[in-house]
Amino acid sequence: MKKQIVYRNISKEAKKSLSALFEERLSSLQPLLNGFEEDDLFLRAAVQSHGTQVLYRVALELYLPHKTLTAHEEGPNVETVIRDAFAEIRRQIKKHKSFLKNEPLWRRKKRRQQLRADLKAGEKAQEQERRKLYFDLIQSHLGALYKNAQREIAYLQAAGDLIENDITPDELVDAVVVRGYTRFEDRDSAIQIDRWLYQIMLEVLEEEVARSRAQMDLTLPTEASPPLAPSDTLDEEETEMFEYYLPDEQVRLEDLIPKPGVQTPEQAVVRWEQQTTVHQVLAMMPRLWRQSVVLTDIDGLSADETCEMLGIEPRKLEEIRHCAEAFLRQTLMEMGYTDIEEKAPSLSGLLGELAPVEMPEDLGSELQKKFVPETP
Repeated sequence: MKKQIVYRNISKEAKKSLSALFEERLSSLQPLLNGFEEDDLFLRAAVQSHGTQVLYRVALELYLPHKTLTAHEEGPNVETVIRDAFAEIRRQIKKHKSFLKNEPLWRRKKRRQQLRADLKAGEKAQEQERRKLYFDLIQSHLGALYKNAQREIAYLQAAGDLIENDITPDELVDAVVVRGYTRFEDRDSAIQIDRWLYQIMLEVLEEEVARSRAQMDLTLPTEASPPLAPSDTLDEEETEMFEYYLPDEQVRLEDLIPKPGVQTPEQAVVRWEQQTTVHQVLAMMPRLWRQSVVLTDIDGLSADETCEMLGIEPRKLEEIRHCAEAFLRQTLMEMGYTDIEEKAPSLSGLLGELAPVEMPEDLGSELQKKFVPETP
């Protein structure tokens, strides 16, 4: 390696010892410079003593191919200053060689991969915790959600807005729970969980009704086809089909009516037929009317709770209930129930109660596995 050392205000005796120190420090750099051609290396050094103070300054410039490394140090001890300057040059040589080998790129890529892996692991753990928190929050409300789902589907099918197996209660509950999860963080915390789920259920049903109507419009024939001639008798295969091939989870309006209590058979039949008719008339009402009456006069919610669930004002709810009751009583009287005013003077007494509904255990287990998977 070529070198040039300049001394300023340094005695001859000091120059000899400092020259030996330079040779020692240069030899320590040699292993780091083995990859370079000797003729391409040049070191320029300057050692200067301050004229009036005990202070030394050392400047080093090491010329490499396409790169110049510099170091400037100062201090009261000249040997220490020289060693510090060479230590800085040594550090810069290592850094320069690592760049020549693209080592920072490799380290950066590896670091990015590790960060990506850590991020994915953290996101996965965070997502699992989020799912568990959500399910823990809604789990106690799933039974009520299933009851409302079965009831609304039965009314919509009785009104002709849905046909059998358009959507089952299990499918509706599953759709509501999944949609609720996607909106969980944006939920208004002032709304109770059961009411929030009920609102999502009504939204899903509105979409399902629109889809069912569009599907029926596509399947309606352009010209009426002549009706098939009725058959007086059914063969054995047809009988077997009607007996055993009923749709799964078929929801019927009659299933909403509870079994009569301790009554004579005649009274039980009359009571059951009347209650069935009442709910058939309910199915004929506008959906907002029916939902207002059912929530308030069957489920027993307060006016404020019903208004919150349906998004209407108390005055509007009062008007709806008044119109719904008048429509219900008038329709029942036209159908032959002339004593309805005497037997059921109140709206809640007229509507009666609905049969209790239990959510299937397998549905609850399936939802739990979806949001809180078992740990291996």
